Amino acid sequence: MKYVDNLFDWAVGVYDEFCNDSYRIESAHDYKTGVTIVYDLKTGKSAFSKCRKDEEFSEEIGVAVAYTRLKGREVPKERKKILLKNLAVGEEFSLFSSPKNTFYVVGENPLKSAEVIAIHTQTGNLCRFDYYSEVYKIN
Repeated sequence: MKYVDNLFDWAVGVYDEFCNDSYRIESAHDYKTGVTIVYDLKTGKSAFSKCRKDEEFSEEIGVAVAYTRLKGREVPKERKKILLKNLAVGEEFSLFSSPKNTFYVVGENPLKSAEVIAIHTQTGNLCRFDYYSEVYKIN
């Protein structure tokens, strides 16, 4: 999985690439539903992206996600610095020291205060973390 610290900054770079390729690639947006469709006029292939309901629509991000999918590349996930105690059960995070290792919050440790229990997504192992650890929240 690929991660970026700022999805909009990533999107602006990809949007520029899309604009340079626009002689044969077009986009269409539905601002009401947050859907962006990008299609290749030469091959007839298309790809789309959909804005999440809790986010404001961004043409740049919509085009970048759809264009990246059209090109067969991986769309990165955005990560944000946050205190572990502010994550809800089920939310995904990674550590600064090893951002490729991701975890899901299971809950607070009932036997030890100020400790969070999480599951390592690759191995399924239970792990314990300090409640006040600063981590990357993965969206």
